[in-house]
Amino acid sequence: MKRSKKHIKFIVVEGLDGSGKSTISKSLAAKTESIYLTTPSKADKRERELYDSKGFSCLDRFLFYAGCTVKTSDQIKELIKCKKRVVLDRYFYSTLAYHLPFCKDINEDHINIFNTIIRPDLIIYVTADYEITVNRIKQRSLIENNDKLYLAQSPENHSLIHSQYLKSFDVPYLHVCNNGTLDDSLSKIERLLC
Repeated sequence: MKRSKKHIKFIVVEGLDGSGKSTISKSLAAKTESIYLTTPSKADKRERELYDSKGFSCLDRFLFYAGCTVKTSDQIKELIKCKKRVVLDRYFYSTLAYHLPFCKDINEDHINIFNTIIRPDLIIYVTADYEITVNRIKQRSLIENNDKLYLAQSPENHSLIHSQYLKSFDVPYLHVCNNGTLDDSLSKIERLLC
């Protein structure tokens, strides 16, 4: 689906850990002169490390990430009112994809938290083969708790998360397989957006 760059004010880049999502998000924000944000934000990093460590339930983690998403949504609404463009690295789609397949305590009331947040104009969904994602994570200079959680999962969980992403998308999305180079993926995205 082709969308005019002029009409796209808010892009979310989603994907599994190690897919290249963050690298693509940063590059896309720079190329489109957009504000780059992440969820959770850098301000929430310490709490994120805490919630991603052992001792917290899956529901606790879900609610932490949901709260971060609502806070980021409010920030994005203000930026768009000021005529700014935003590229967001992860949004509530990640919260759903990483928690719904594994957390039986999440109910409809928990999911309804996301009903009032701003929706993106477009999602760019970045994927890569399981083996590639694992190798990329292992090559990072700092492996954080969320990376350790991902590395502890099986290839089957990779598939479950991928399936949940696809079920969760409620706006148009572009799928970009990032098994190759960053330049190849950015070229694909640019061609799809033009």
